[in-house]
Amino acid sequence: MSLPVDVHADALDELEEAAAWYGAQRPGLGFEFAAEIERVVASVVERPLAFPQWKRADPVRRALASRFPYALFFDVEPQRIVVMAIAHSSRRPGYWGGRSKPPLRTRENEEDP
Repeated sequence: MSLPVDVHADALDELEEAAAWYGAQRPGLGFEFAAEIERVVASVVERPLAFPQWKRADPVRRALASRFPYALFFDVEPQRIVVMAIAHSSRRPGYWGGRSKPPLRTRENEEDP
């Protein structure tokens, strides 16, 4: 059974900003970037512990995109995977380190559709 993925709101913003930037460089490139990030997320879901820890004492792991210079930083918890950042791999390393994790979704705190 695979774990559900929760994505930090700032990480979603990073995805949208990067996709928009790539889309402005060449039509369709933003969609290709988003598809590559989706592929990375799918790999993380399939085998989360296969990716190396970002820092030795830090539980956060890093998964690199193969076609774009971006990395997905995530934490594996017992009940979910939390994506903390979708970050350019050579700009401002660790800027996202102060982000708090989104609360765990439960039946009690989820809204009814």
